[in-house]
Amino acid sequence: MDNSTKPLTGVKITGYILFFISVVYIVIAFLMKKFLNFHPSSSLYEGMNSFKSLRYLQYFLYFSGIAVFFFFETIMNFLRNRTRKKIKYFIKTEHVDNSAEYQNLNLKMLLIIDYIGFSGFVGFLICGNLYWITIFSVISFFSKLKFFPVHKRNFLEETA
Repeated sequence: MDNSTKPLTGVKITGYILFFISVVYIVIAFLMKKFLNFHPSSSLYEGMNSFKSLRYLQYFLYFSGIAVFFFFETIMNFLRNRTRKKIKYFIKTEHVDNSAEYQNLNLKMLLIIDYIGFSGFVGFLICGNLYWITIFSVISFFSKLKFFPVHKRNFLEETA
């Protein structure tokens, strides 16, 4: 991005919020555990069907969070190619601001990677395991480093 194009304030603020929300998940979980003595109710696990469905939900969250971690490069390449096609289409018809397009791409990727931390937080709410949220949020936080700061990363110029 050249210096003449200033990033939108909303894009910068949204990027910072999405970047640090993984830390917020850990802080909320720690505060719930320490001050509220959070443990899922034992009545939640009574009855065989509800226990199985919660267990399956836990497994789904675990494996989908891990899948996002391992395949976020593939997801990024897919979104990058779609954005390139969109830019090529708009260049033929009208002027398009490329910096806004790659900032939007970075915001989308931050949001997709945030699913890792979110799935860890929901998993924590199901089982009350502080390690679950900590590991998933740390993975999410460090995976987001590639896309931060949002307004300075241009992944459209790289080869796919």
